[in-house]
Amino acid sequence: MTVNKDFRGAAYEPPTLVTAQERLEHMRNRARPAPQQHLRPKRVNHAAIQSQAEKWRERRINHIERRLTVADYGMNRDRMKAVNKGRAKAGFNSKAQGRQTGHER
Repeated sequence: MTVNKDFRGAAYEPPTLVTAQERLEHMRNRARPAPQQHLRPKRVNHAAIQSQAEKWRERRINHIERRLTVADYGMNRDRMKAVNKGRAKAGFNSKAQGRQTGHER
């Protein structure tokens, strides 16, 4: 199993499909600092666990941002190619002399 470059150290392959909705959900679930008192088992580093979860969430948000940016760029590039396709040929043909306006013998 290969691990994506955006998720170094991840134990799984991230899904290839990303959506703006997923990004928004991750952003909404960001940790909000609030003092709380909880009874927690000893010998467990809860701060490290929370830190790792936050790092994963931020990496995922950044990954989604990059994927959406690349997809947007590709879509705009393809759209411009479709719009401009044939324009050079049409301009050349309109300047070329036709059979009626060519050299007459």
